[in-house]
Amino acid sequence: MLNNARVSVTPWVIIAVGLAAMLTAQTLQHRSKQRAREASDGVRVVAVAGEARRVVADEPFDNAELMAVMGLSTLDLRRASLAPGQVASVDVFALVGGLTLRVPEGWIVDLAASPVVGAIRDDRGSPTVKSDAFSADGPPAPKLVLHGVVLLGGIVIRS
Repeated sequence: MLNNARVSVTPWVIIAVGLAAMLTAQTLQHRSKQRAREASDGVRVVAVAGEARRVVADEPFDNAELMAVMGLSTLDLRRASLAPGQVASVDVFALVGGLTLRVPEGWIVDLAASPVVGAIRDDRGSPTVKSDAFSADGPPAPKLVLHGVVLLGGIVIRS
């Protein structure tokens, strides 16, 4: 009798998690649309139960939004331009999903995002990190700051 109760509860748990994910995605998409109207120069990559990829090439980069709900989003910034010492930001959100961020060699990545039963991993090996102060070698490296939350998912940073 107890085994039958567990079997009948499992589908309801799956349905509840799915509905929560859809509602979260809708709320975030609405918020994203408002932000996009305010700052039309930003980049958005959103994947809901699927995969989305975006390459920023030969254009100045200022900010982006990277989101995955039960999916995978990839943002490739290796050909984006960011002036030495300039700070850009990426808002991240992952719910049972994965985010991949590809950055050029020499960029500093500040991991200000919060993983909750998730992970944020920098796979660039030993990235070049310069101080924020100007030195004899030249200006400081461009800096990318990640803001947001990772719930039951992960972010991987690669070159």
